[in-house]
Amino acid sequence: MHEFETVDGVDLLVTELVPGRALDRRLANGPLSLVDLVALGAQVAEALEAAHAEGLIHRDVKPANVMVTPDGRVKLLDFGLAQLAVQTRAEAAPGGGPPAVSGPAGTLGYMAPECLLGMRCDRRADVYGLGALLFEMATGQSPFAGDDPDDVACRVLHEAPRAPRALRADLPARLEAVILRCLEKSPAARPATAGEVAAALRAAAGPRRRPAAVPATRIALAVAAIVAAAVPLAWRMRGAAPTVSRDRVAVAVFENLTGDPALDAVGRVVADWIALGLSHTGLVDVVPAIAVLQVAEAPGAAGQGRAPLRTRLAEDTGAGTIVSGSYFRRGESIVFQAQVVDAPTGRLAVALDPVEGPARDVPAVIERLRRRVTAALATTLDPSLSSWASVSSRPPTYEAYLAYVEGAQRFVRREWRAALALFEVAAAADTAYAYPRLHAALCHLNLGAPACVDSIVRGLEAARASLAPLDRTVLDWLKTWLAGDLEGGWRTARAAARLAPGTLWGYQSGLQELLLNRPRAARDALRALDPRRGALRDWLPYWETLTAASHMLGDHRSELADARRARRLHPGMSSAIGNEVRALCALGRVAEARALLDTCEASIEEPGRGAGTALLVAARELAAHGHPGEAAAVAERAIAWCAARLRRGAAGEADSADLVGALYAARRWREAMALVAALLAAHPDNPNHVGYLGALAARGADSALARACDARLAAMTDRWSHGVTTYWRADIAALLGDADGAMALLGRARAEGHPLAFKLHADPDFEALRDHPGYLARVRPRG
Repeated sequence: MHEFETVDGVDLLVTELVPGRALDRRLANGPLSLVDLVALGAQVAEALEAAHAEGLIHRDVKPANVMVTPDGRVKLLDFGLAQLAVQTRAEAAPGGGPPAVSGPAGTLGYMAPECLLGMRCDRRADVYGLGALLFEMATGQSPFAGDDPDDVACRVLHEAPRAPRALRADLPARLEAVILRCLEKSPAARPATAGEVAAALRAAAGPRRRPAAVPATRIALAVAAIVAAAVPLAWRMRGAAPTVSRDRVAVAVFENLTGDPALDAVGRVVADWIALGLSHTGLVDVVPAIAVLQVAEAPGAAGQGRAPLRTRLAEDTGAGTIVSGSYFRRGESIVFQAQVVDAPTGRLAVALDPVEGPARDVPAVIERLRRRVTAALATTLDPSLSSWASVSSRPPTYEAYLAYVEGAQRFVRREWRAALALFEVAAAADTAYAYPRLHAALCHLNLGAPACVDSIVRGLEAARASLAPLDRTVLDWLKTWLAGDLEGGWRTARAAARLAPGTLWGYQSGLQELLLNRPRAARDALRALDPRRGALRDWLPYWETLTAASHMLGDHRSELADARRARRLHPGMSSAIGNEVRALCALGRVAEARALLDTCEASIEEPGRGAGTALLVAARELAAHGHPGEAAAVAERAIAWCAARLRRGAAGEADSADLVGALYAARRWREAMALVAALLAAHPDNPNHVGYLGALAARGADSALARACDARLAAMTDRWSHGVTTYWRADIAALLGDADGAMALLGRARAEGHPLAFKLHADPDFEALRDHPGYLARVRPRG
């Protein structure tokens, strides 16, 4: 509460406005990822610890009272039942237990047994509620769920909760142990403090799995979305292991031994600042800090123990030299201990003397450590490096750095909005700090905001000299993307892959080959990677790009084999099924495609547009490969699915646009025109709505309306449409019978950055051009 006052006889309370989403609403969609379980659970525990330090017992810890803000921070709400835990000498237990309150209060299912019985409750009652909360976060279910209050109360008092791992097989045993210890019947058997639970959660997390990637829009439908989803920066992947080199250095996150979780971020700051300083020397090859972070967080192979971090860094990044360390408190000082290890052998190459300084000035201590590590590397790698030990650009402010490293954590998890918010905080805290602005641009690209990308890129040009070589290349790639320069995008992606071998830039360079209608080169590049490891484990666009390359080559058997591999790895994703359906349609195996679509409609429960995507792909591909009757039947199924989704409350522009696409595929022109006209009225600047209206008008012999739509598209001035408006103008010209005009416009669309070959082979609006020599040249693979 910020303020209390009375105005004109009205009492006013001024409190904090807490934006975000209550945890119970998130849990309505099922259990949390392991990463979020640990991160959010530890924050709740820390909030309780802070309340307990002020003598408050919350007494109503439950999902509805936990708010998660847009940037991923936890706020513990509703202290309406909280009481001060006052303990007088007369009331004190002989053993000097924690302060307590009396009387039952709280929500059944989250109340500790002693509270249910009306006995004295202390902070360990909140620990029990925290355990119930963690159980639900991990499994999606309450430990003692039920409709009968008396039955639930009886089970809370007398029965052990179900084993969380029986409800969730991938939950680490150590996390299960933390949860069950919190739910012990006896307060004495529970952790003594909520802070102890926070520390135990982080220690027990073990291998952390990132949330599965959100399925990207189909390549054949909207290439811009694929490019946006494919922003690589430094996520690791691996086909053949990179060659391990002693001159390639990885700096691991330093271990926090202070016992204070609030100082966890310091370990990431240390690692990033040392890596940044080394990269500026230009004398050693430094693994990007985000790539190191991704390797450290990647899960191990199923059923196998994890190799030491130094081994994984060597295998995944080719780093032969590993810098690692820890830090701890000594009175009012903070002490850093670093070491340099030879990765292949594990031999200690250099042990550095500890670096100690005042805890109130952590940035200065970190800078001293960075210089000492650089000088130490000089003795093992290159004597000329010693001259760089005291040279670096101005360190950013500590506040900016903290926000940046937290944003990097979110970026690795592909949480674009949360990462963007943190990068913007970092950039505002230190306007001379270039790195958060670069990463903010990448977030804006993923979120479909090219104007924001352009603004940041222009500003970053002035700070270009302060960027490391890889980041300068990322900046150049962003410039090619903004310009619609596909060839330049391929060159810069390939350059980035050479600067950071083994990173996802290798995937990006393959994608750029496909955008340039070089599917064979794209497939060769992608097949050199291993989609089972690193970030590619959850990266479904890899398979979409690989199968699209085979489809464009007409190698549908290879396409089918790869699509089935993708579905085995991503069994619950409609776009993985869509890849397989597309291959089956091209092979004429219609019955199998139909059966697979049945499975998709019956079983896919992912958020978003789900099975409708697979149905639309099937309808278009069946029509393109000579099965018009089956195409019409599947299009009708797509209409039913999209309409049902809208009836269930999906009201987004994309949901209605999917229904337009389904109606168009079913050749139900009049209904499609009515819906697209409504969409255009609500979104007048969307070129896809204008284009659809023009195409429908041309098909309906309303040439005046079609030409009006063409003129409207020609007047659109979106600098970053990447040829979309011009492609629609070609579409309308083709339907109006102007073959030469359509071919000229396709040429212009290609020059503006549109990857024509993705759409042309299955686009029914260009049927009249199929025998045109220029059209065949556009579709035929170039490499």
